This record gives sequence, C-alpha cells and structure tokens, in this order.
Amino acid sequence: MPMDNTRNSAKPKTAAKCGKAASATGARLKAKKALAENSKKTATRGKGKPFAPGKSANPGGRPKIPEEVRDAARALSLEAIKILAGVMRGAKTRPGDKIRAAETLLNRAWGTPASSVEITGKDGQPIEVALIKRVVVGNVGR
Repeated sequence: MPMDNTRNSAKPKTAAKCGKAASATGARLKAKKALAENSKKTATRGKGKPFAPGKSANPGGRPKIPEEVRDAARALSLEAIKILAGVMRGAKTRPGDKIRAAETLLNRAWGTPASSVEITGKDGQPIEVALIKRVVVGNVGR
C-alpha cells in the first residue's frame, strides 16, 4: 500500500484516496494562482492608498444570502438551539465551552449588549468645557 508523507505517515492510504488528495491539492494551487493573477489585473489603487472620493471597495454591497439557503438555516434553528443548550448543560463540557454556548444563546434571544464608555475628568470629576468666542475685526481706519 502507498504511504502518505504527512503527519500520520504510519497510516496506509488507498490509491484512490491518494489520487483524490493530489487532485484536490492541485486544484487549490490552481485556484490560488488564478486569484493572484486576477489581483494583478484589478489592483489599481496601490498599497496603502485610499480610494478615490465616491468610490468603494465593494460597490455592489454585501451579497445577499440565497433564499433557499436562508430558509434551510432557519429550519434548523430549533435543533441548533437544543445543541447549544446541551453543550451549556453538559456535565463533561469544559467551562469555557459552556460560557460560549450560553453567550450565543443569550445573544440570539436578546441581542448583543450595548457597550458604553464613561469619560470623566481628573479624579473622576466632570470634564471642564470652555466656550471660546472669536471676534474678527476688519480693516479699521481705511
């Protein structure tokens, strides 16, 4: 049997699996090369240069999720909530995973909490605000 030279080198692979892996890797390399070539043709701003006024990096906006994909995901929502609840309540679940599941459930139910920042002056005192009035005098004596 052929051997794979990756991490699990002791694990034998069938010829069919080796062929699929090689063709998938080749396809990924071709796709990366095509993207790189495409970028060379379309990149016109230059590194670190802002977009021209009125221009956007994504003029069409975020693409909409196809209706059938959205409907299929919504149909699985109840099952996903049950899985998250199971993770949250699981006796063998790590505490961090329980917290993340609980946060996800709360955010879906109530939305993400608004964050606020309180700004104060020196030693917690209110910030001093001064109004400066500018008077401009024209040419006097002409």
